[in-house]
Amino acid sequence: MRFCRRWSVTCWTVMAPRRFPLPVALRWCSGFFSSSQVSALWQLYICFGIILAVGFTFTGMVPHVFLVSEWFSSNRASAIGFVYAGTGLGIMLLAPLSQWLTSSYGWARAFEIYGAIVLSRASAGRLDFYQHGPYGEHVRHRAEKSR
Repeated sequence: MRFCRRWSVTCWTVMAPRRFPLPVALRWCSGFFSSSQVSALWQLYICFGIILAVGFTFTGMVPHVFLVSEWFSSNRASAIGFVYAGTGLGIMLLAPLSQWLTSSYGWARAFEIYGAIVLSRASAGRLDFYQHGPYGEHVRHRAEKSR
């Protein structure tokens, strides 16, 4: 995952963040949808543990820090703290939702529902609402110089 994290930094700083979330959301969705079709444990290890994990890496800590850093310079640590508090709150709500989906629809359908949620929310939200912050140009310029 260390390689994925480094590549994620490069993609979020050099590539336009408006173009990047769609392939990431598709990778994440393919992990969910392929996990719903497994019939053996080793297939789940590959689909969930590798494909889904790579997609999750590109939407995890690195993009949050990058996107928050574009908008905040003086209170950046507090802003990143609020983002991670929101992440913890989302994880806290995810456990009962997962339990309800699995008990109501089964584990395979729960994976498919999560894939549909990721595809609809992650791709549309970032494509529609992303704007460059006032401090982001300096970060992108520095990253392009280092290439």
